[in-house]
Amino acid sequence: MARRCRRRTASWSEAYHLTMTGERRAAGQSCSAAQVRASLRAITRHLERHAQELNTLNVFPVADADTGTNLTRTVRAAAEAAARRPATRAGDILEAAAEGALFASYGNSGIILAQALRGLAEAAQGAERLTAPLLVRGLQRAAELAYQAVAHPVEGTMLTVLRVVSERLEPVPGENASLATVLVTCRDIAFDTVAHTPAMLPMLQHAGVVDAGAWGLALIFDAASAYALGVAPLAKRRPASPSPRPTIESFDDEASFCVNLIVVDTPVSAAECRRLLTPFGTSVAVVRFGDRLKVHLHAKELKHVLHTVQAFGHLADVHLEPLAREPVRRAAAISRGSAVLAISLGPGLATAIQRVGGMPLPAHAPALQAALAELRQSVLLVPASEETLALARDIAEENERVVLVPARTIPEQLAALSVFEASRDPAENEESMREALARVTTVEVCRAEAEETWLARARDGTHVTADAPEAAVLAALARLDLDQAERVTVVVGEDGPDGERVASAVRAGWPHLRVDTVDGGQGFPPLVIGVE
Repeated sequence: MARRCRRRTASWSEAYHLTMTGERRAAGQSCSAAQVRASLRAITRHLERHAQELNTLNVFPVADADTGTNLTRTVRAAAEAAARRPATRAGDILEAAAEGALFASYGNSGIILAQALRGLAEAAQGAERLTAPLLVRGLQRAAELAYQAVAHPVEGTMLTVLRVVSERLEPVPGENASLATVLVTCRDIAFDTVAHTPAMLPMLQHAGVVDAGAWGLALIFDAASAYALGVAPLAKRRPASPSPRPTIESFDDEASFCVNLIVVDTPVSAAECRRLLTPFGTSVAVVRFGDRLKVHLHAKELKHVLHTVQAFGHLADVHLEPLAREPVRRAAAISRGSAVLAISLGPGLATAIQRVGGMPLPAHAPALQAALAELRQSVLLVPASEETLALARDIAEENERVVLVPARTIPEQLAALSVFEASRDPAENEESMREALARVTTVEVCRAEAEETWLARARDGTHVTADAPEAAVLAALARLDLDQAERVTVVVGEDGPDGERVASAVRAGWPHLRVDTVDGGQGFPPLVIGVE
């Protein structure tokens, strides 16, 4: 196959005579809707045969061995969506395939491939058949969309293959050009470009491999051209690559999680989403389709990412996976007795949860279920309010590995987490965590209906009002028996008052108490006091 990677590509002026050698064209001149469906099935089969090989090649940006899996998943979803669309126009089938691919895509490679299909769909919109000129225009648009989707495009990847193919196909052929000819040319350009990816990306040269995504795209052109000709694909093994070197360095050194999710009903643009997420991770790719955003990135920590995307709209199809190349804090306890997941109501609370070895997650069932799917041992699930307790109880009832620790307030959650020990078995942790939250008295403080007053309310329903938040806190605490209390935690919300001012007032009133302040960032209540 290395010889084919170096061979001269066909020019538009050359006549296509493969039929003289006995190769039958299945869709030589153009593709009908039925043939587009069939070609997607053929591409899926070809990628399935090479998926493990692509996974083995995968070193950039992280050697997490999933490129083959991600590309195959994306193409399979495209083929299935195309099969479900009862359309007779090729353009409509490509539109269905592009949408199906995008929302099933995983990783940068999946999103880039989905954008390639979207480019084809835009070029062929309303077309009865896919012709050579439409294919070329579609690939040119595909390259534009793919580069736009990625926050920081890197050459030597499948982006490069898509760009080089689209550039070398100019000028756009006439209406009578053969679609099969164009696809063969695409295949040859792709093979040749893949062979040069190690020279473009030092990590590939260092590892002695070609880029997995680039080779995956070349395999797609290989399968598509083979279908058009009615012959078997050429690729039997991966192209020649430089001699391997002993170690692989990671491009995403600081990343611990692979994040894939969809934001529904959002007015936020893809460009704005990319801008806001880029500080929190690498390999950021965002695509907008209708009122939805498809998001992928590699993140060191999840709290900022989840807090940001939750502000954009409703989350769906959330997948949070640890990158396989290194252990992650998210479940420092995965190999030990038990792990702990905690529903976080604010970014500062997420930090506090991580500090004790827990995994902070939003109050979102798909995110919780995705995290549970990655853990293999018993999990303690700790909510932080009456609402999140109901969600946590539903999840615990559906999963026998989940042990519910029924915290009803933020201070109860923090107290329970403070006594968690990963080396203990789940029963021991549950007992100690339940005992800890039972020792907590919570006072929630918010503005009263009269905007100039503050209301402090305990869980037993008793409440007081005052002109200032610290005065309301002091009045509420004065009603409690604090002689045996040891600690007070002041948790300040997103729009809360000065936490240190409140803490200082408590210290002055009860010098024997240890008083800590947490910048929780929760939306409501703006101030929470926990007494232990």
